[in-house]
Amino acid sequence: MTAKIVSDSARAGRRAGWIAGALAFAGILALALFLVRFPVERTLIPQQIAPVANDGPGFRVGLSGVGRLIEGDDLRAPDVSGLELREDGRLLGPPHSLHADIADSGAGRYSHWRRGLVFSSSDNSDPRVNGRVYTYTGIARFPWWLGPIGLVCLVTAGWIGRVHLARFLAKCGMSSARMARFRAGFALVGINLAVLIAGLALVFGAGEAYLRLTQPFPSEHWPSRFDPAVGFLFEPDAEIRHTNHLDFWVAQRSNGLGFLDRTPPTPEQAAAGCHVALIGDSFVEAAQVPLADKVQILLEAMAARAMPAAGISVSAWGYSGTGQLNQIPFYDHYARSLHPKLIVLVFVANDFANNSSALEALRNGWDPDHSPRVQAVRAEDGTIRLQPIDPDWNRYLLPAKPGGAARNMLLPWSFFATWLQTQIAAMLPQAKTDPALATITQTLVARPRYRDLLREWVPTTVGALDEPFRREDFLPPVFQEAIDFTGFALDEFQRRAETDHARLVILATHSLRVHGDGPFHYLKRLADARSIPVIDQWDYIKAAGGDVGAANFRHDGHWTPAGHRWAAEALLAWMRDNPSWCAALPQKNREN
Repeated sequence: MTAKIVSDSARAGRRAGWIAGALAFAGILALALFLVRFPVERTLIPQQIAPVANDGPGFRVGLSGVGRLIEGDDLRAPDVSGLELREDGRLLGPPHSLHADIADSGAGRYSHWRRGLVFSSSDNSDPRVNGRVYTYTGIARFPWWLGPIGLVCLVTAGWIGRVHLARFLAKCGMSSARMARFRAGFALVGINLAVLIAGLALVFGAGEAYLRLTQPFPSEHWPSRFDPAVGFLFEPDAEIRHTNHLDFWVAQRSNGLGFLDRTPPTPEQAAAGCHVALIGDSFVEAAQVPLADKVQILLEAMAARAMPAAGISVSAWGYSGTGQLNQIPFYDHYARSLHPKLIVLVFVANDFANNSSALEALRNGWDPDHSPRVQAVRAEDGTIRLQPIDPDWNRYLLPAKPGGAARNMLLPWSFFATWLQTQIAAMLPQAKTDPALATITQTLVARPRYRDLLREWVPTTVGALDEPFRREDFLPPVFQEAIDFTGFALDEFQRRAETDHARLVILATHSLRVHGDGPFHYLKRLADARSIPVIDQWDYIKAAGGDVGAANFRHDGHWTPAGHRWAAEALLAWMRDNPSWCAALPQKNREN
């Protein structure tokens, strides 16, 4: 009899095991899908677009396929959507616009509302027939209820195992009734925990194995140093690893001076031909691409083929977060010794704010009067002068510092832990206000000079520090001062170029026109007033038949290899059209 009971229990156990296993698998799958985030890019089909009204610039279209998995705005969260809409590669906006404003005013406004898109073209033409391509990008996620379902499946799998184990122990007479209840209670906790731990371990192990096969490293390594004469640079001869966990994973070494470029030529080698010095911020630093894909390498190779007799060499001097004022030491301490014939300032959209010590204080928490970078200050008589680096800048940090990029604090060696942290961060809504930024603003407003500068504008997020430059109708005082300081920085570079018998040009990156032409127009007015040529990368890409949207990474505004190549080609075209910059340029190139 006992043998039959055991046999029946074994069969029931196998059935229960299969059920528990299926539920555990379903739970693990549901949890994995709940955590997954993946990029989506789709093109709107003109035949599916419909007007909002009989007349007016507003149109609507329903998102289909995986596009429906991008979270849209609704009444509870009216600005949660991260969807970006582009017209022929150019970003439209502003997003989260009121539908009435889209229908009445248009001009590129759009709203991703639930699973549909209400939008307008940049010039209020009909997007169904104007011949332009409209694409949207975003991060898709599966429904939130997969998470609770996954947990329920795992707990149920454990409960089935517990119930069967308790019944089996009772029928086999392996213990007293009290011991059976004890063991059953132990099993309730033990089996549930075992199933949950086993499921999580399986997910973690599978994710870790997959990511180790597809990604070269789990987290960033950014060894930097502070030089009182220059500012921040990389540690010399150090390995730098950079990734956004979506578009690129690049490891490279800094040179002996702390820049992400080759060892520069000696002054004698540079003087033997025509040297070009590229000076800029993270676009020139270019931690997002390998060395072979960078603009200076491509430009040097192109110039060697197009103008072999000129002996053109190129060096790059860039570091993240710097503007032209901050980059003056790059020229004074490094590039100047190479006697460049051409100085190229690579200008990006946030350079205006970088040239303002007040805006940089809001961004980084640095005291504007004690900056770790060269800045400018306006004297009482209205003149502008350089403000040198304060070697003791870190003793004057403002009370609260805005939060930076998230770091992997849990298992930094783990690929999966880093990926999981990225996914969780993507799920969290973006803060509408930054308390640290508000604290810094209050600190600055207590000082008379900054009280006047910050009137008529109250920052809410660090991202708002660059937005006013997109407008051309009105600028609060602190932003107008940033433009004035940018003009002063151009004066300083121009004075150095004239002293050193070099030609100064500006490469305006495509980023100046991605969100509108405002930043480009401000720069162009400053440059034209000083007769400094401006090379417009946006116009070059368009004239070459390229897609401007391909110049930067999908989830990062920096140049892709294609962006670096277009920058090199635009510079080469200017060099060939303006041969007077290089006395060694052969006559045949002067005639081309």
